[in-house]
Amino acid sequence: MVSNIPMATDNNRTQRINHEIQAIRDLGYLCNLQPEIQGHAHYVIVQLQRETMEGPQPVMLYMRLGVAFPCSAPDIVVTVMAPSMRGPQTAYPDAVEELRLVLDSQVSISWTAENHLYEIVQEIQDHVQGDNLRIVTDTFIFPIPTGISGSTEKSTISMHKSDFNNESNQESQFLSILTERNDIPTLAPPMPDSRVQQLPVIPALPAQSRSEILNNLQTRTRSAKSIIVAVFFSFTVVIVGIFSALYFVIFYDPCINDLQHAQRDLLLDDPETLHEAVVTLETLRLRGQQGERGSCAKLVTDYEPLYVAYLRYGQHAFANDALDEAEESYQKALQLVPDSTLAQEGLDAVELARTMPLWEEVTDLWKVDTQESWQQVVSFLEQIAAIDPEAIDTTDGVSVTLKLYFAHIGWGDHLFANKLSEAKEHYGMARSLLTKHPVVEERIAWVDRAQTLQREDASTLATLVEEINYLAMEQPDLEDPVGNSIKQWLYKVHVAYGTALLHQSDESDDASIDAASFQAKKAMALALESDDNGESARLLQKRAERMLTERQNQVRTFA
Repeated sequence: MVSNIPMATDNNRTQRINHEIQAIRDLGYLCNLQPEIQGHAHYVIVQLQRETMEGPQPVMLYMRLGVAFPCSAPDIVVTVMAPSMRGPQTAYPDAVEELRLVLDSQVSISWTAENHLYEIVQEIQDHVQGDNLRIVTDTFIFPIPTGISGSTEKSTISMHKSDFNNESNQESQFLSILTERNDIPTLAPPMPDSRVQQLPVIPALPAQSRSEILNNLQTRTRSAKSIIVAVFFSFTVVIVGIFSALYFVIFYDPCINDLQHAQRDLLLDDPETLHEAVVTLETLRLRGQQGERGSCAKLVTDYEPLYVAYLRYGQHAFANDALDEAEESYQKALQLVPDSTLAQEGLDAVELARTMPLWEEVTDLWKVDTQESWQQVVSFLEQIAAIDPEAIDTTDGVSVTLKLYFAHIGWGDHLFANKLSEAKEHYGMARSLLTKHPVVEERIAWVDRAQTLQREDASTLATLVEEINYLAMEQPDLEDPVGNSIKQWLYKVHVAYGTALLHQSDESDDASIDAASFQAKKAMALALESDDNGESARLLQKRAERMLTERQNQVRTFA
């Protein structure tokens, strides 16, 4: 293939034409240039060749480059050297003449300044190989602009067929043809005709003998040529077959083209192209694992190209926020190279990109401190833990596990006042994260005390009274999860214990009523610490006194 014609710096017409001529000659065609005698046009003449059953047939391409070239298209004429229809009527029975062909060039029709003459040459060379060429009915007349030559008459070129039989003289034949024309510029000085020389006089044979000799000679020549051609063709086929087989067995790499194409695609920034490159390399490696040789087999042991492809695709996917694809690519790279720092850093970056928005939500909601906010905090923290169980909050350096522990405690504290069972459930979740931690153990103990207080069982309340009294002495500043002091709790347990004693007074002696009255008095002493200013204690005292009076009246009446 011919590369684009190099243009001169000033891009002028003369240099462009010179470059065009050189490009045609580089393609191996005989080509010459002739300026117009009177004017500024130029003529380019190129000799082509048409393959026929009888052998090569010369084809001539004439191109006229106008003053506006290359901005204007060249005018073209195509001719072929064919046996002359008037040969038998002349002194040269085997003469040939130049006939114009009916051919159009698409390049010339759609010509722009970016097109080149060698494109027309190649197009015409392809066209003339066909079998159904049409010839202009009239004798070929080359369009002669004013000033090209002194002749304006029609002319045909007649030559003997033998003039074209010797391939070694094609160039001289081409130049001689041009110089014999009256209607085109002279391209070169006339070539000396080596065929014109003094030959010895040979006695003439009878016409019939000459004809028989010529026929026999032609028959033998054709037979010998056929044999030589057949043998040469067979030998060539065998040699080509042997070398082809050796090439495919020893040197052929069925995967090299796909590998090189994939490696080129990895240099691009298009996500689809990068993905196709990764898939191609994975397919080649799989083919190598299945026994295919060449580059496919090499990828089985040398996985660096695929490793680099995974990293490249992971980086591009991460930059475009395709975190799932980036994570998958980095994980595959880590499978190929388990100690890959780049792949691990890529996975860490993906995890951070996923958890950072969640950490920001947790930080904002942590300050709200409501039941609903703690519910959302727990949800976000569980998502972070699912992504990275060892994630750390970058704002305070606290791990996600510890954050989740305190979030469950905060949620449980808001449920403590009204929903003890749910509060205990969240405290239990916190305990599963950090076992035997004093904060959660204290919360669970408060839930147990509150549930004991709600059951109003005298036997368990008696134990609770003792426990609260002990805590009041040991930790006078102790508070429950909702902020109730230990003295408030002591007030509540005295009232609850006294109430439980009155409930069972119907089946016992007056001791229960007296004990209830005692608990009421204890609670009255803590009235200032209570939420109801001692109202529950006073009611308990009045109820105990009333029950004691009723029982005393029943005893008198019965007596």
